[in-house]
Amino acid sequence: MSANYWDSSQRNHWTVTRQGLLCSRLDDLQFVDYMAVARFHIYFANFIHSIGKKLRLRQEIHATACVFFKRFYLKNSFSQTDPFLTATTSLYLACKVEELPHHLKTIFNESRNILQFISSIRVIYIPTYAHPTLDNTSFTLLNPSTAADFFLSVMYFLKPRFLNDLPLDRGHLQFVWYVINDSLRTDVCLLYPPHMIALGSLYIATVHRQPGDNQTMKTWFAKLNVDIVEILNVAQDMITMYEVWHGLDENEVLKSLETLQTRARQVQG
Repeated sequence: MSANYWDSSQRNHWTVTRQGLLCSRLDDLQFVDYMAVARFHIYFANFIHSIGKKLRLRQEIHATACVFFKRFYLKNSFSQTDPFLTATTSLYLACKVEELPHHLKTIFNESRNILQFISSIRVIYIPTYAHPTLDNTSFTLLNPSTAADFFLSVMYFLKPRFLNDLPLDRGHLQFVWYVINDSLRTDVCLLYPPHMIALGSLYIATVHRQPGDNQTMKTWFAKLNVDIVEILNVAQDMITMYEVWHGLDENEVLKSLETLQTRARQVQG
């Protein structure tokens, strides 16, 4: 992991504009709308979390896996790949990167156990693959064309010395971390530096826990040497994600994925 975000591959290779993000999804947008793709990303972040929870993995590993997954789909489409395989491989690779490796068979089996509950959907499922396929996919994720190196961006560490002049209790700070973790279900890690994501999360947590005219927070944010508009954009992306997540129907997501892949195969002939 890079000690300096500004020299990291996350900034130099894996931070894009909104237009670049849109262009990366054009193959899928031929068959489904943009919100369907957003629901795919929320669903598979939840899928990664479900496997990690079964294996009792640290949150850092979940985060690394989600970033790998999002990087992969900057260069690939849901219509041409199996996202269940990609999600499982991302978690397997994240365990290696975070120096807590798990045997391939262990992660494979946990993924298969979860997928048994949704096997009625006719998409390409991991249980049809042999273990070497997962291992081969991990090398695809490591290929220079899809992942430059392991220097994943980390969320800005909200050190006490930065927050001494803010009236934040322990519960408030914990809520900020919940929001930061939830940001992995959005595209903000591909659009903004990590400290902007942390500040956007702090803004959301403050508005939620301390609604109304909070002059102390307004003054604190005004003193920061950052673009306030970017903080608000991060916050808006998060709010939109929560609205989509709240109404997420997993069966509809899987049907949409099936429709996407079926239409793509029909076009290819």
